[in-house]
Amino acid sequence: MSYFLLLFYFPCFLISQVNFSEHISPIIYNNCTECHRSGQSGPMPFTNYLEVASLGNMINYVTSIDYMPPWHADTSYSNFLGERGLNNEEKNLINEWVLDGMPQGDPSLEAQIPNFPEGSAVGVPDAVFTMEEAYLIEGNNQDDYRVFVFETNFSEDKYLKSIEIIPGNYAAVHHVLVNIDTDGACAALDATTPEYGYECESGFCVGEIPQLSAGYTPGMVPPVWNNDIGLLLPAGADIAIQMHYAPSPIDQYDQSSVNLFFKDEPVLREIQVETIVDTQLFIPANEIYEHYISFEIEEDISLISILPHMHLIGKSWLVYAENNGDTIPIISIPDWDFNWQNFYQPEYMLKLPQGYTVHAYAKYDNTSSNPLNPNNPPQNMYWCDYTTCEMFFLPFSYVEYQEGDENIYLGNSEDLGCTNPDACNFSSEAIIDDGSCGISDDCGECFIPCCFNINTNTCDYSVSEQECEYFWAGYDIISDPIQNIFWNTSCSFGCTDPEACNYDPTILPGGFDDGSCIYIDGVCDTCENGIIIDNDADDDGVCDSDELDGCTDPLACNYNEFVTDDDGSCEYALEFYDCNGNCLQDLDGDGICDECSNFDYVVVDCDCEFIDPATYTEFFTNIVEDDCILIEDCYCECISDSDEDDICDENDNCPDDYNPNQEDSNNDGVGDACEQTSLNENINNRKLIKVVDVLGREVNELKKYTFLFHVYDNGEIIPHYIIK
Repeated sequence: MSYFLLLFYFPCFLISQVNFSEHISPIIYNNCTECHRSGQSGPMPFTNYLEVASLGNMINYVTSIDYMPPWHADTSYSNFLGERGLNNEEKNLINEWVLDGMPQGDPSLEAQIPNFPEGSAVGVPDAVFTMEEAYLIEGNNQDDYRVFVFETNFSEDKYLKSIEIIPGNYAAVHHVLVNIDTDGACAALDATTPEYGYECESGFCVGEIPQLSAGYTPGMVPPVWNNDIGLLLPAGADIAIQMHYAPSPIDQYDQSSVNLFFKDEPVLREIQVETIVDTQLFIPANEIYEHYISFEIEEDISLISILPHMHLIGKSWLVYAENNGDTIPIISIPDWDFNWQNFYQPEYMLKLPQGYTVHAYAKYDNTSSNPLNPNNPPQNMYWCDYTTCEMFFLPFSYVEYQEGDENIYLGNSEDLGCTNPDACNFSSEAIIDDGSCGISDDCGECFIPCCFNINTNTCDYSVSEQECEYFWAGYDIISDPIQNIFWNTSCSFGCTDPEACNYDPTILPGGFDDGSCIYIDGVCDTCENGIIIDNDADDDGVCDSDELDGCTDPLACNYNEFVTDDDGSCEYALEFYDCNGNCLQDLDGDGICDECSNFDYVVVDCDCEFIDPATYTEFFTNIVEDDCILIEDCYCECISDSDEDDICDENDNCPDDYNPNQEDSNNDGVGDACEQTSLNENINNRKLIKVVDVLGREVNELKKYTFLFHVYDNGEIIPHYIIK
């Protein structure tokens, strides 16, 4: 009873926080690093924890919306070689990791970066054609489409097993198209241009639909035609490649190559290319338009690849074969992206029977709401080779069908194998799982699951787990010693805690912990090969690798927030200047710093901002700098002043009669102007002697927005603000 309780509770000890080493590194390294590493097409590397964590939020976003890894064919509709994408569990792990602060975890548990081939991914080529010279890609932030022609000069026909493009500059090459040119049209066009190669935005600009034989996109698996199929390269034929160089702000060079792999014997079935195309394509302006073409299959064929192609306003593709209600899905691209085009190869040959009709739908968004529309306002669009017009172009390659084609795998044989990292025979090179994954007993012997044939008493490895009624040795029953005939605990002793530095992953469920687990302190300690390494020599809580000497004073010009220890190197700005040599104060704007750290501030009748805002409108100020003294005068303009005496109606004791002095001889709250007193008459008879400013200086020329005083012969001094 205690033994089964141990099995039941054991998984509880395996639960841990999502961290980079154990959970995220396998996802990133197996799905992203192929392109995101030095010399490849990805704009930033993802080869270690720091590189990934620094862009963790971005990675979480682009993976959550399926923008990365780039794959636009709907995997729920049909499957192809080289598919990219993350499942929901992987995306959830990334999201949880980012929300938890992106912890690193134990570096010793970090996944190994796959051994990505630096040369050919197919093997040793039989012939290599390299661009005669390095081509300059101008740094003008523009797409660059250019065709280069290789004269093969083969005296006899060759049968190709594969065509592989090796970019000379992975960061610059966006995609490549390959055309076997049998009539020399591309070479003739190239001869008319003085520079190396010729410019061509779409296709190969030879006046006809080219035979697209192969291509390259970042991360694409090169096509390999195994068994008795292959591509004919006629004697004397040229190979033309159309290079698409991505926009770049800097000048770059590229010198790409084409690798050819020959068949040992002439093939029995030559790959043929059929193209569904409509050169009369018309897409009305201001419409979301769907174009449809169909054709009937005249004989049984096996589909090898398909290349849907359109330009900027393309929205989606849907291609399928149908006969009397029976539908064969071929490809669905619900969200077309001109920047990510691909030769889509089924994992296995796809049979298209005689009598079936291929239906091809392409949708275009020729409205102003499409940000990729090259025309604003939208215009009618027609077929042409240039990116700014449109295409309905659907080439596909095939061979004549033979019995058993459905079981012929189209990828490299090395792609087949066990893809489960938990299996004892896991293959890091395998792309397609062939059902061969095995399990190990506690002593390390590997057993491959099979369907046990009770009639023959043997294993049948050709039967899938789902189809086998008597399936045994599956991962779902590995912890059950009764059902698993290979169960053995005689070798299962060690540390079984995944959080421990010396955790032993080889101990299967049901093994025993011998109490030897050791743990890092969670601050600076690291675990290397089961040994704890102290990485804080001075025990200040800052890891040795993070220690940084410098200036810690935030007031210093060379302050560094990341410095952990002050080394006395702080530098400060001169008085009256900032760290860049700019004036801290220059109130009069004369370009000379104010030689005053503080100013005496004199305000002349400047109480505007303290009065009722419902009475006054704007607050005008005029500041004069003089010997470290700031003199400010101001004016507040009334919202309503019926008699134009510069006294707001709300405060005027006689709002309808001009009375700037607000005289009220009898103190009854009503101005003398309204009561027409003799005092008002005397005021009207007064004589202006002079006008002075706030410093008592006589003013002869009136300027707008000036605060002045009127001096009269009766001794009165009346303030005025000149606005006109």
